[in-house]
Amino acid sequence: MPPTIAQQVGLAVRIVLMEQGRQQSEIAEALNLTDAAVSRRCHGSTAFRADELLTISQLLGVPVQRFYERALADRPAPTPAA
Repeated sequence: MPPTIAQQVGLAVRIVLMEQGRQQSEIAEALNLTDAAVSRRCHGSTAFRADELLTISQLLGVPVQRFYERALADRPAPTPAA
């Protein structure tokens, strides 16, 4: 079974954190969530909300689109309606 979009977005967030040497706890504090809640989002069992991703992108200094690149690359382009 292919990964869900929530899993791919969570992985992208984890990758940026690793690249910057930062911790999930920084995201938890910025979003006013528990570390466990952020962990669930970063592993895709709960999806990040759009406003949460905007806050994370500002915190980490990356565009929101960065979190969707992998998910978009793995999905086929929609076919136009006839």
